Amino acid sequence: MKRLALLTGVLGLALGAVGGALAASLLHPAVDDSAISNASKVILITAPVELKPVREHYVVSGVVEGPTAVSLALRGDVGLDIVTAHAKTPGDTMSYGSLVAEISGRPVVALPVSVPLYRDLMKGDKGEDVRALEQVLIDLGLRSGSPTGVFDGATITATRALFTAHGYDLPTEGRTYYLPLSWTLGLQGSPVRVVEALPVGSTVDGEHPVAKIAQGATTVQSRVDMLQARVFIQDASVNIVVSGGAPFAGTVASVSEFKEAGASVPAGYDITINVSDEVAAGLVAGMSATVSDTDTVELGLAVPLTAIRRDDVGTYVLVTDQSSTAGSTTGPSESASPTNSSVGPARVDVSVVGQASGYAILQENPALSVGILVVVSGG
Repeated sequence: MKRLALLTGVLGLALGAVGGALAASLLHPAVDDSAISNASKVILITAPVELKPVREHYVVSGVVEGPTAVSLALRGDVGLDIVTAHAKTPGDTMSYGSLVAEISGRPVVALPVSVPLYRDLMKGDKGEDVRALEQVLIDLGLRSGSPTGVFDGATITATRALFTAHGYDLPTEGRTYYLPLSWTLGLQGSPVRVVEALPVGSTVDGEHPVAKIAQGATTVQSRVDMLQARVFIQDASVNIVVSGGAPFAGTVASVSEFKEAGASVPAGYDITINVSDEVAAGLVAGMSATVSDTDTVELGLAVPLTAIRRDDVGTYVLVTDQSSTAGSTTGPSESASPTNSSVGPARVDVSVVGQASGYAILQENPALSVGILVVVSGG
């Protein structure tokens, strides 16, 4: 009986322990450690190797530079100079041999400033001024042969033809024609555009020239940095937009030597851009402009800049054992790779040759091709 009682007591204790454990398990369930388990996994953010432009199109700011207004000065001193006829108007053009105006009843014809007239030319006069005048007459088709340096009958006939074409004849002294110095005016360049002119009835003096001409061309000026200077080279074609207008073409005419930074100008190279006469007619000095290159930009292998890694060995990317169909992946993707995986992303050494729009441009590499996934983060 004592033994039976002992067994019964032990069995009761065992059943009580089991019941207590069951009750405890119901009241206090096991801890969910799935979050800890997931946290031990490495989440790889990947992106495919793509073809991207090796650089962005360069766009730089500029300004329109207009020609300089140059006054036309009369030669000789004849007293009161009044515009009596044939006044020019802004926008007119003048060339060598053109009638500039009638001043106090006398015609004034434009000759190159290189013709060093300093006197009235009489028949038989000799000198370099005569020789230069003869060359102009030959260039205008009014005289044949070669310059002689003598204001002889043939030269006088050609000079008369120059003036009679405008409705005037040379004056005479006795029975001999001569060319008054005051009937000529020096012109720099041909043709030139008139930007200011006195109307008929105006007095010509030092402060009021008979006309002003545009000296030099209308250009666009800009400054480029060292990288941009590799594209904006002499004779390069560019697109220009002035003050929000329609784009037009221009050509780089010259590139300066390297210049240090100024108060409001960065260091770099000054470029001068020529535009067509048709475009120049609608531009005003001081207008703001933007200039962009027109080169065809090549494509190169590209990965996000965040995929580029560096260590003591060099620059590299991590390539996964996955691939992406070219063109089907538009952005980074996620993939989970267990920490204890025996196969992880592979290192591929790369050479970065440029960057554009958040991408690193890579030198061609046989281990990389479009669509291969590289690790952006998590590797």
